[in-house]
Amino acid sequence: MYPLLDLVKVFVSMVFLIAASLYDLKYREVPDKLWLIYAPVGLLLTLTQAVTLDLKILQVIGLSILVTSILSIAIFYLGLFGGADAKALICLSLTIPTPPTFKKAFNALPLFPVTIFNNSVLTATLLTLAFLIYNLIWKFKTRKGLFHDLEGEPVYRKLIALMTGYKIEVGKLAEKRFTYPLEEAEIDENGKVVRRLVLSARLEEDEELERRLNSLRGLRCEVWATPALPFLIFITIGFFVSLVAGDLIYTLIKTIFTSFT
Repeated sequence: MYPLLDLVKVFVSMVFLIAASLYDLKYREVPDKLWLIYAPVGLLLTLTQAVTLDLKILQVIGLSILVTSILSIAIFYLGLFGGADAKALICLSLTIPTPPTFKKAFNALPLFPVTIFNNSVLTATLLTLAFLIYNLIWKFKTRKGLFHDLEGEPVYRKLIALMTGYKIEVGKLAEKRFTYPLEEAEIDENGKVVRRLVLSARLEEDEELERRLNSLRGLRCEVWATPALPFLIFITIGFFVSLVAGDLIYTLIKTIFTSFT
């Protein structure tokens, strides 16, 4: 019964995550009704399974839901991801709190939603490598400076921009949907335009976005911007990776530790 019920839970999660990802990709928001359906359905499936489980497993399930909920809410309030991302992880903890029983040799943490989160972060990190390669190719092709007029910015800010954004003409920036500036400009006391990097976590706020765009209007140059892909996409990818390969970060750490012992 366990493997069959786990397959149902995986299928249900797959349907809701894909639907949520499509909403988030197109509109940058996910209707609450989707989570209001997913959460009770997932919890009902887990409770159905829990009836026949021993106390030790039930404690792990409870711990998984608690840890995932605290982690999700904390990261949301830190501004590192949106409300839909937090709700997705909480729903996953209600539906698949522990690794599916149909996977035998499975390198995953007992708290399965944490495994999904780890793989999501790793997938998102790979995207930063793609940005870095793109920017280096851009510099090679255009022979332009990546940080012209931004030479005074700290090295760490430049590295973040390199791995999360790309250069785009100011005139085209406002035309790009869901592309947000990583810069703002102001006039100093000498009447000179001063640009600076602003690497805010919540770029989608309308007032902040409009303020940055207004500060850059009139500039005839290329500025740093980010497409700000929704993290929910990476959670969905992390979900599938977790089912196929387990926890990649845990596996890597385990492999390194084993090689030195």
